[in-house]
Amino acid sequence: MVRQKTDVTGFAADSVRHVMASPLKRWWWENWFRPVARIGKRGNYEHVLRPAAPLTAMEHLTAMEVKKCPPQPPKEKWEADIPSPADEDFKSWELACEATNNIKPNRTLISDITADAIGELFIYVNDAVLALSGLTDVFYRNNSGTAKVTVTRVLADSIVESPAEGK
Repeated sequence: MVRQKTDVTGFAADSVRHVMASPLKRWWWENWFRPVARIGKRGNYEHVLRPAAPLTAMEHLTAMEVKKCPPQPPKEKWEADIPSPADEDFKSWELACEATNNIKPNRTLISDITADAIGELFIYVNDAVLALSGLTDVFYRNNSGTAKVTVTRVLADSIVESPAEGK
């Protein structure tokens, strides 16, 4: 299995495999692994998390720049599938390769959403999913990564003046 590098913007379908599997994504037209917020366990209260300010996205890097740090280090022991989550040796190799080649993935995403429901907040990445019992996580099993999520409630300014304010 080949690992796909990505950052908080996700990645576009860049292989036949990803193009063919796109209809299995939760959000077909969005990048693979783009973060999504969902409010409540059921329903369609979902928000694709878009940056509040422009990012220098990895998707803007040329294919040659990304290939400077292939998803797997060129060592025989790592030709097989990399365990999930990736081990410390792999993470160290990848960070060193990015530093050496001046590849700067976006590691912070600030996004605003307006909640249209009340309920628990779920954050997931846009990956393929099967709605079959026992297989709902089959495409997520080989994913690894972490996220630190901070939620801040922001009260919007009043849009319509109340009668008492207008006097």
